[in-house]
Amino acid sequence: TVRLTNHPAFDGYPAWSPDSRRIAFASARAAYAPAGIDSAELAAIEAATVQPGRAPNFDHQLFVVDADGQRLTRLTNSPSFDTEPAWSPDGSYIAFASNRSGPSDIWIMRSAGTDLINLTRSPSRDTAPSFSPDGSHIAYASDAFGQTDIWIMRADGSQRRAIYPSPGRDMTPTWMPAAGFSTRARCLLCPRQEIGRAHV
Repeated sequence: TVRLTNHPAFDGYPAWSPDSRRIAFASARAAYAPAGIDSAELAAIEAATVQPGRAPNFDHQLFVVDADGQRLTRLTNSPSFDTEPAWSPDGSYIAFASNRSGPSDIWIMRSAGTDLINLTRSPSRDTAPSFSPDGSHIAYASDAFGQTDIWIMRADGSQRRAIYPSPGRDMTPTWMPAAGFSTRARCLLCPRQEIGRAHV
């Protein structure tokens, strides 16, 4: 076991890049840095915000780190909450959930943190994006019908539809590995919670 991050703030939602060289994750370690502010000013803001003896607890932002724990890079910088990163199969894009423009939408950006696009633009809470093995679709969880269901859309945000509407809560979809995947039979696994019990 190797510890990759060593910070008192929350680090979570790790996601391996397809080439296994990098890990994207969400962290509460850093404050929003408005345009024009330098690193010293940002450090002063963070120091003034964090209570003595308490870990930093800023809105989650996305970071990426090499698999050996080196070269930490911040990917997002917003006054909102960015979390749940998911890599595209070719490693060129990262989808994530963010409340930048509502309760929570599914966004996508290039893996360098550029060209951010809101894919869902929904008044509902959309979370837990997951790319299909061929990169053509993204599955996600949404409470658009009141209860959390699994939805699917094309990777450009078009053709959104619920695929598992149910009275239970369906969460965090995961696709069948590429070896068993076909565009005719898109298989998803998702935990379901009904009356306090969790199922798959």
